[in-house]
Amino acid sequence: MKKLHSACCGIIAATILAGWGSQESNIAGDKKHDTNFYGILQTWSNPDTKMAVENISIDNLIKQIPVFVKPSTTKKSTQNATKKAAKDAAMAAKKAAAAANKAAKAALKASKTPKDLTKTSQDASLAAQAAAEAAAAAAKAATAAAQIAEQPMEQKATDPKTHVLQSDPVKTFIKANIDLVEVGEIRIPNPNEIWTYKKEKSYRESKYLEIIFVSKDAKKTQNHYLIENRKKIYCDRVSSAGPEEQEVPLEALKSLKVTGYTDRKADDAKRKQEEEKRIIKKLATKKTK
Repeated sequence: MKKLHSACCGIIAATILAGWGSQESNIAGDKKHDTNFYGILQTWSNPDTKMAVENISIDNLIKQIPVFVKPSTTKKSTQNATKKAAKDAAMAAKKAAAAANKAAKAALKASKTPKDLTKTSQDASLAAQAAAEAAAAAAKAATAAAQIAEQPMEQKATDPKTHVLQSDPVKTFIKANIDLVEVGEIRIPNPNEIWTYKKEKSYRESKYLEIIFVSKDAKKTQNHYLIENRKKIYCDRVSSAGPEEQEVPLEALKSLKVTGYTDRKADDAKRKQEEEKRIIKKLATKKTK
């Protein structure tokens, strides 16, 4: 009886181990999805490097990925305020330069007086010189301010900004569920721009990032949403050495182009069918000999 019991246990253990060995696991520790999405990934830290990846998912989801429609109006960002201040400074500097130039001309005109008014002439000359220097300084300030005001929007990837949400997105924002099969590209336009919400008398703060889903339609429609910044992109890097599991925080993602997908079950069925045909052909060849 003991031998029979041991044999049964051995068979059960072997069956379990065989089942575990046949599972394909991803970083989340689950079986890989039946649909294998693949594409090209770029990160903010290495924007010029394009990485071929497969088995793409967002937080281990390929369907019904929860996001919130981005609100159209929020608290003004730090960058917008800085750009406005720079523009105002540029305008003020231009006005100061114009005023200084006008003063310089008036002083120069006053300096051209009869010789018996030598002292007045000298004073006017000094005033003209000072006004000219003020005009030059104002012009320089105007140029510097204008350059700040005209900085390209690409710089926003390194300029931190925070938007404080006055209401809970879960209760007040429109929710959308995204399927990767409809997505052509995923972008995080600014990894340092954060939307935050914290309930009263609570230490927990919810943080969101803007995420752009570019659809596969001919117009390449862009839809802007907010997504929890704790979520990650899971995928396998394609390399000659074999697939390498990748875990990419959303803050690190610049672009992920979804170039296609395959049906794992359909591929397996096709391989099985081809194998069966090969075996039948082999048996038929043996019979004819």
